[in-house]
Amino acid sequence: MLEKKSLCRYIPHKGIHEKVQVTVDYYGQGRDNSEILNQAQEVENDITRVFEVLDKIKELHCE
Repeated sequence: MLEKKSLCRYIPHKGIHEKVQVTVDYYGQGRDNSEILNQAQEVENDITRVFEVLDKIKELHCE
């Protein structure tokens, strides 16, 4: 069974901040919408992963 601390390393927290900044930069640079949407999708995927791991941590905490 995975422990809470080992699950935390699967949270892409820092990566989310970096990807959000890249997305903002893309808007500022006037990049093509497809590039912006692809970058935004990466942010969304990472955020989803954060909440999946947090849900698993809650499950472990309630055992």
